[in-house]
Amino acid sequence: MLDAIPCRFAAIPILTNICFFRIPFSKNLVGFFPPWQDWISFYSSVVYSIFIQSALDAEITNNTVYSNYLVGIFNDKSTGTLIADNTVTNDGFYFLMSSLGDYATLTVSDNTVNGKPLGFVYGLIGTVLSSNDFGQLVLVNCDDTIVKDLIIRDTDYALALIGCDSVIVDNCDFSYNFLGGVGFDTTMNCTLTNTLCNHNHIKPGITLSGTTNSVIKNCTSSNNYFGLYIVSSVNFTVLNSTFNQNTITNAYLVNGPAGNIRFNAFTNAGALGMQFVNIDYVNISHNLFESNTQYAIHLDSASMGNWIHHNAFISNNLGGTSQAYDNTMDLNMWDDPWNMEGNYWDDWVSGNYTIDGLGNANDSYPYGSIPPGVSEFSQYAIYFVLLIPVVFVSISIIRKRKK
Repeated sequence: MLDAIPCRFAAIPILTNICFFRIPFSKNLVGFFPPWQDWISFYSSVVYSIFIQSALDAEITNNTVYSNYLVGIFNDKSTGTLIADNTVTNDGFYFLMSSLGDYATLTVSDNTVNGKPLGFVYGLIGTVLSSNDFGQLVLVNCDDTIVKDLIIRDTDYALALIGCDSVIVDNCDFSYNFLGGVGFDTTMNCTLTNTLCNHNHIKPGITLSGTTNSVIKNCTSSNNYFGLYIVSSVNFTVLNSTFNQNTITNAYLVNGPAGNIRFNAFTNAGALGMQFVNIDYVNISHNLFESNTQYAIHLDSASMGNWIHHNAFISNNLGGTSQAYDNTMDLNMWDDPWNMEGNYWDDWVSGNYTIDGLGNANDSYPYGSIPPGVSEFSQYAIYFVLLIPVVFVSISIIRKRKK
């Protein structure tokens, strides 16, 4: 394993005319090229080329950066930064600020990623972005905007929406990036549809973080580290999408209530098909869970009020005693008791289907065949799916309303 010297420039206000690049099987070499002397070199981190943290009024200009392990240029909670005229190849930019207003203090201009402009846009309203002339795109505090027909590859994050409202991302391809495909961060009412997010290496193909009323529809997120990552988000909808062959988990959800996951396929995960950590009141129905190496669905002890019904579970956790795991004390429902219909389990023999875990959960009405709508979700779900508003109520209240 290579040693790395952290390359932090919080105390250096100006970084200019620097070339950063990856030496094969070695650490990054950093060369300064002032006009009055020959270049000198030293080793920096294999993780970031330029990393400024909590700096004020720094400048990062006229640098060449390429092929770093994670991020080429990372502005971490540094306000007033000028980032201009940098050339980045097989790499990208990453912006992390303490507040939405701090993004407005940045001046980002005339940078390129893989020969195309870095799009860093703040405060855009009512616009359509359909040019494929972006090497990487970051939208901050933008409203009522449509992003469509983009192909962004070989950067860090292809697309980031930060603090946006009512943005639609449609018919894009955000595959083969180093960190992830697309991320929604503290957004409201934003939609990702008809988009590919495949073969992204380190982070998820699709991320929702701190969002409200997000919709993911007709998307594919496969061969990533995680297919879908949802954290601290409320009232999300995942519909008619495919999550396949992701390294760890096809879908990982943590710390949030209220959502609908319907008419999707979660298949061939390296570990879990879907994992819940402190997630409540999610409706999971008419999905296909097939050939996931471990459990198709894993609910931890803090995930309650979830309703799992009319799904198909096929060849998950082979060799185990169940295809699903529930560690709560019988605080989730694994069937539809009002219609006396549960899920299809291809290893079910007779009687109830027992769910592993401390919750003593059961599917009391296992289907004898795949429920209608599961196998043909990609064609028909759009016609008969109802986006059920999730109400913050207990299972007992839900039962009363259904009766």
